[in-house]
Amino acid sequence: MGVDHKTVSSQRENLESIGEIPQCDRQTSDGRTYPRKREYQFIDNSPEGKKQTLAGAKEIRAEKAKNKRSERIEKIQQISQGNSELNIEKTYPLVYADPPWQYEHSVSQSRDIENQYPTMTLEQICDLPVSELSAQDAILFLWATSPKLEESMRVIESWGFMYRTCAVWDKQKIGMGYYFRQQHELLLVATKGSMPPQFAFIQ
Repeated sequence: MGVDHKTVSSQRENLESIGEIPQCDRQTSDGRTYPRKREYQFIDNSPEGKKQTLAGAKEIRAEKAKNKRSERIEKIQQISQGNSELNIEKTYPLVYADPPWQYEHSVSQSRDIENQYPTMTLEQICDLPVSELSAQDAILFLWATSPKLEESMRVIESWGFMYRTCAVWDKQKIGMGYYFRQQHELLLVATKGSMPPQFAFIQ
């Protein structure tokens, strides 16, 4: 059928949860409880049965992804409660940014970045008031992934900075990708005004 063991198990658990397959516990004379042996219901192997099984598995995966996303958002909200409100009455000579980039080419919904955290469009990122909040002479450190390199340059320009150089963070663990699998991110460096390079001794 082309359906793996995990998918069948998930479908079986779903059928048990809605009462299609009886599942109950048994209690011994000493008061301990043991799970009753599962009562299996065979899946229809006809084309229509396969279609229903795959549709059910897809629905289960979507529900799990939705629950995981809700849990991550709740965790982000809990962490952010400890943040102090940014003072907008002053300007800052150093800006450190890691934008929540939005990706448009996910192969499937399970790989959508929105399953991990809320994202912003390029226009929303560009519209952030970084130019007003950064000092006349300032330096920007901007995190970017390879697919977002061009958009990163637009963000830098929108925020009033000029690109200077970059560093590469080797994550030591390969991830996913579209043309190439990736295991690094780029830390772009940009400046505005007359911000000179610092720490010349490390050059």
